Amino acid sequence: MKILYWLVIPALTAVLSVSSSAALGNPKVVTISPDFQPDPQVLNSGTSVGSTSISCGNLTSEANVVLELTQDMSSLNFIVQSSGQPVLKIEGPNGSACVAADGFSGGQVKVPGYWQQGSYSIYIGDRVDGNQNYTLSISSQ
Repeated sequence: MKILYWLVIPALTAVLSVSSSAALGNPKVVTISPDFQPDPQVLNSGTSVGSTSISCGNLTSEANVVLELTQDMSSLNFIVQSSGQPVLKIEGPNGSACVAADGFSGGQVKVPGYWQQGSYSIYIGDRVDGNQNYTLSISSQ
């Protein structure tokens, strides 16, 4: 019987810790290096729940994804595809930027550029107050 407790308690503890971190809204952490595969790579998908209103739309108060870049990347595109009018906010080592769909892009936001090594907090939202399905991906092309 003691062996059963030694097996059940650690397993139950692991399940509870995973459940509690999801309930607390801890963002998914993704580490990317140059020449990542597959390209494009889906970082996250879900439902945008905008609880904080900023100038470019409604966002969550906590990041959806934290992206760790192990090296500078000369060409990296962040792409949000949504059934609504998506908003993408990126906070990184050199500040933050918020980009919203223009209404003509078919529910897509694309942010290309040179990205320095470091940690980037990524927030997904919508221009209007509502919950929309989204997919966030990155590409080096």
